[in-house]
Amino acid sequence: MADSKPGFDLNTFDTHWASLDSNARTDLIARAHLFMPMLGILPILEGLFSYHFNDRTFAKKSLEALRSDIRKKLNAPLDAQAYKQARSDALRICAKIYLKLSGDLAFADKSLLLSTLVSFGDSGLFLPLKPFTRIGFLWM
Repeated sequence: MADSKPGFDLNTFDTHWASLDSNARTDLIARAHLFMPMLGILPILEGLFSYHFNDRTFAKKSLEALRSDIRKKLNAPLDAQAYKQARSDALRICAKIYLKLSGDLAFADKSLLLSTLVSFGDSGLFLPLKPFTRIGFLWM
């Protein structure tokens, strides 16, 4: 990762985000795919639900770059440790995305989030199908 020090961590992201102006937020979203995946997904998700066109556009590009980077690591692992880390990153990102899914989202937003989950393979597919397996709609 080119910039592993984004200026926030998992606990301080909300206050950091609130202190940024519009241009700084757009810049942070555009660079988010360069951070560690668990930190990079935070500004990306904020950008996806922003009312600013530039934020949404950069968030979609950063999400795609983050997704493709992790998929490359999952498809061609160099060693067991790298594969394990990529698998862990994919599951954590999918969990963050899954937490943003709700019934009141616009169809385009739901479609983007679900297609991103599906693109992560079994790590992403597990989460949206989990409620159906509990109540007996799917037998696996």
